[in-house]
Amino acid sequence: MVANKYLHLYQLLRNERRSPESLRQLQTAKLRRLITHACTHVPFYRKIFANAGVTPEQIKGPEDLHLLPVIDKHDFHQAAPRDLIDSRMLQRRDLIPIATSGSSGLSLRFFIDAGYDQYRKAQFLRPYISNGRKLRDRSLWVSANPPESRPSWFRRLGFFMENKIYSGSPTEHIIQAIQAEKPDIIMGYASTLALAGKLILQDEISISPPRRVFTDSELLTEAMRETIEAAFGTKVIDIYGTFELENIAYQCEEHQGYHIATDSVIVEFLNGDKQAAAGEEGEIVCTVLDNLTSPFIRYNIHDLGIPIDGACPCGRNFPLMRSITGRSCDLLTTATGTQLSALSLLGKFNNLADTFYEYQIIQETLERISVYVVPKKNYSNTEDHNIQRIINQLLPDAEVQIYKVKKIDREKSGKFKVFKSMLVNGGTA
Repeated sequence: MVANKYLHLYQLLRNERRSPESLRQLQTAKLRRLITHACTHVPFYRKIFANAGVTPEQIKGPEDLHLLPVIDKHDFHQAAPRDLIDSRMLQRRDLIPIATSGSSGLSLRFFIDAGYDQYRKAQFLRPYISNGRKLRDRSLWVSANPPESRPSWFRRLGFFMENKIYSGSPTEHIIQAIQAEKPDIIMGYASTLALAGKLILQDEISISPPRRVFTDSELLTEAMRETIEAAFGTKVIDIYGTFELENIAYQCEEHQGYHIATDSVIVEFLNGDKQAAAGEEGEIVCTVLDNLTSPFIRYNIHDLGIPIDGACPCGRNFPLMRSITGRSCDLLTTATGTQLSALSLLGKFNNLADTFYEYQIIQETLERISVYVVPKKNYSNTEDHNIQRIINQLLPDAEVQIYKVKKIDREKSGKFKVFKSMLVNGGTA
């Protein structure tokens, strides 16, 4: 199976240099396969097609997707879990459960098959390999996820070596890990690396500059980029993706925008019911082309982006987008005044995805945290204890108040912030 991953990776890297027409043909062929499959074998989509009065034959290409409604996590939560899966796969034992991080405030659990798992891992690797990560590079990943309990045989041979440090660690510890590891590649949340960069610059800490720094999972602001690049002495490559959809788009060394991975996903930019024009901001709606077990068709991730015309000097033929917004997150502050990326906390909520519809965490003071939860029927006191435990792992002395509510209010802008800090210095990095 591992060999399949690297065969997929080889083809994905070649796809970057396909002609635009060849990419359109590949995307259309994959879309037709997906649409026919979803309508035939996935009850959730069979109902969507029936309600819309649309047949698979009417979806001849990406330009016909407007015939289907836009959906989001709320629609998945309202459906019976078994209706979201290819009905032929329900008894399979090799299904792999995936839980989103809940960084949007609304977690989601779905399933993929082993074959697609290898493809998505290859698709995850592509932006790194395409932008200079080498087989024998030493990498340090500042991550909310624990390290592998047993490295794969590939890594035991010395390929794609990765060490991880928890993103919720004190910033000083992260810098010490960078000094000790002397990595060629550093990967992590933008806000976490920006905090490390601030301290490196402020205290004039000496580090061995990595060859590349990659950021993902949250909004990379210009201020963050400038801090990271000044501190680490190299350009930042930002990757845009989600747990459900994998890597949607990624930057290259030219920094002319984000290359949309059109061989794996169709990205629409919607301004109301219409497609946004080049240079016009729109909501990002995605169709994943290769996940047949739990399809995502016209899935709104409630981020905003701007499609742009023109080709990138790097030679990749994927279309470009820029100005991704909607993912900024306030910083979590510990009792000692240390600031951390809130994603270090939110990533721990994965295992609770089946017990609530959405949640919001508010840091009222250094010692008090309020958690608002829209519970499902299976939510119990056990979940209260789990939430308390997760928060106290990062904030041991914090008083945690949990409120069960029917609805969580949005910001005046209409956006939803899953983590909010009421502290004066609790803004984004």
